[in-house]
Amino acid sequence: MDTNTKTQPQDLLAHLDAEIVQKLQDIGNRVSEDTFVKNLLERFLHGTPERLLALQDAVAAGDCETIEFQAHTLKSSCGYVGATVMVEICKTLESLGRAKEIRDAGRLVAELQKSFALVTPRLRSLLAGSDDALPETADNCQSVDG
Repeated sequence: MDTNTKTQPQDLLAHLDAEIVQKLQDIGNRVSEDTFVKNLLERFLHGTPERLLALQDAVAAGDCETIEFQAHTLKSSCGYVGATVMVEICKTLESLGRAKEIRDAGRLVAELQKSFALVTPRLRSLLAGSDDALPETADNCQSVDG
């Protein structure tokens, strides 16, 4: 993966739920700096790399129970911040772990890591209080005409 490639807006929109991100921004704008939203985003951004590493290790060890547990836990966190693609991948990993059918798990963990890399800059922007958490689209642009 070329990490120097700029994320295209449509790629990011496929990975983040704009409605959830907007709600997080709205909540963050109404309350003080030490808020639920800030804590939520910090926990996600700091905790996800550990969960991804734990998933990677579990796949390498063939540890189905840990795959199921880590995927389930990460799925919830992803849902809270609107990382929809990550939620779907976690659902699949969780099911595979439960069924003890993990031959595709390594590929899915790699997809999960890629999706996390895509959403991280925008979630960090939201954490910093920036209004540009999502790129401009026809759905979230305001008319210049008023």
